[in-house]
Amino acid sequence: MVSMISGTFVLFIVVSTLREPMMFNAELALAGLFTFPMATGVYYFSGVALRGRADIAALFSKVKPLFSVALAVFVLHETVDAGMALSLVFIATGTIMLMLSSRSRMVDRTGILLGLMTALFWALGEFFMKKGMVNMHPIAANLSALTVGTILFAPFAIRPLASVVRSHHGLASLWPFLVHGVVSFGIAYSFFFFSLERIGLGRTILINAFWPILGIIITAMIRMLKKKRMELHPLVVSAAFFLLCGSLLQAAALQ
Repeated sequence: MVSMISGTFVLFIVVSTLREPMMFNAELALAGLFTFPMATGVYYFSGVALRGRADIAALFSKVKPLFSVALAVFVLHETVDAGMALSLVFIATGTIMLMLSSRSRMVDRTGILLGLMTALFWALGEFFMKKGMVNMHPIAANLSALTVGTILFAPFAIRPLASVVRSHHGLASLWPFLVHGVVSFGIAYSFFFFSLERIGLGRTILINAFWPILGIIITAMIRMLKKKRMELHPLVVSAAFFLLCGSLLQAAALQ
């Protein structure tokens, strides 16, 4: 909830600066519900289940095309070309490797299942966003979706937030979520949509493909500085490689 509020604030400043009009419809409301409280909430739980390994949870952002393409084919009756089909083979292989890694004690099975649910919710949010942002600037549409998602989730967040306020650490314990909302929902989403507008979908996906790998590298560096062991199952490393290849092939297919 804190992430959504801070993200809404930053996006409101961006949209106001651009002087883009906001509109609301059922599709954007569903996009906001699936993308923010549901996908982000499950993503948090996935990171916790994976022993705080948000870098592994982030890999599931690259699993999303499996669900996105399924929705496009079966609901929108779109076709899949050879390049996209090849990228899906790599993504499916990486997904299977992630699922197989859950057999070991190093990777939690619940975390993997929650990660797959995150990818599904992201894909559903993307699907409804595409249908809802007609004649709207993408950032304004994202703000509309985030605003609705925040409002719809607010009744469920009141009691947990009250418990946090009464806890020993109080509101100070929520600062990571505040930063996440500003950096992810506010700044990163804005850069993503500006990138779509300036360089196109293919090149944006190409650049975006590297962020889960970057997350693993940053985590490894932090653990090295703290003199902790870098516990990463070989299947997770292999999965990251196949998911990265799948994303690169997807970007090439969209050029």
